[in-house]
Amino acid sequence: MIVVVDSGTGNFQSVVRMVQSLGFKVKLTNNYSEIEAADKIILPGVGHFDKVSLALSKNNLSELIKLKAVVQKTPILGICVGMQLFCNGSEEGKEPGFGLINADVVKFSADTKKGLKIPHMGWNNVVSVRENPLIPMGVSDERFYFVHSYYVKPKEDNITIGVSEYGSLFCSAFMKDNLFGVQFHPEKSHRFGKQLIRNFLEI
Repeated sequence: MIVVVDSGTGNFQSVVRMVQSLGFKVKLTNNYSEIEAADKIILPGVGHFDKVSLALSKNNLSELIKLKAVVQKTPILGICVGMQLFCNGSEEGKEPGFGLINADVVKFSADTKKGLKIPHMGWNNVVSVRENPLIPMGVSDERFYFVHSYYVKPKEDNITIGVSEYGSLFCSAFMKDNLFGVQFHPEKSHRFGKQLIRNFLEI
C-alpha cells in the first residue's frame, strides 16, 4: 500500500492525484495503523517547519515514520518541508527534526545585486550529481517547481543526488539508503515530477 501522510498542514490531493494518474493505488491518511502498514510512504510538507513537526508529533506519527525508516527500511519520499523534517532541525523553528539525515536546514540569503528574492519561487533546473533511482544522470533539462525560503545543508558526504542554483548551488535532492528527499514539488512539476514519482514508486 502506498500512503501519502496527511499532516493537516496543506492540501495534498495533488500528490494523491499524480500517484493515481500513474496507475497506483494510494491513500491520503493520518491513521497510525494505515501508515504502519504502508509499503511506500510519501511525506509532503507545506508551511512552517514547527507547524508540520508538531502536527505529526501530535498523532505520534513522527516516531512511527522513524520506525518505518530505520527498522522496517520502508522507502520514504519527503517533499519540501517533508524533506527538511528528515534533518536535525531548521533555522525556521525550534522543534527538532527526525535526525535521520545529518543535515541542517538554513535560510537563503537575499542577494539584491543578483536580483534574488526570498522565497525562491518558480521553475529551476535540478542536476543529478551521482547515480540514483530518482533523477537520471546526464540530463540537463530536468526542471521542477520550487517554493521555499530554507534549504538543506548536508553535513555528511555522498547523500546529495541533485543540486540547483539560486545565488549558489544548494542541495535540492538527497538519498540515504531508503530515504529520499526533494526540495521542489514534483506534484506541480508536470512531466518531470510525474516521472520522478514513478521512479520512486517503482523502487
